[in-house]
Amino acid sequence: MKHPINLRLQGKRPTTIDGYSRAVRHNSNIVKKTVMACSQPKALYQSIFSVAASVLKEFAKK
Repeated sequence: MKHPINLRLQGKRPTTIDGYSRAVRHNSNIVKKTVMACSQPKALYQSIFSVAASVLKEFAKK
């Protein structure tokens, strides 16, 4: 995972990095469950992934 490394390099506190990592894992599990329940999982996964990627970029800027 690149994000915890980047957060560490930005000087974020360990508790912040841990909370961020937990949130990412939690959201990943939700996305996986949603994709499995969808009739067209590939299209849904791609759209969710693009939204998640943009959110992560914004979070990393802070």
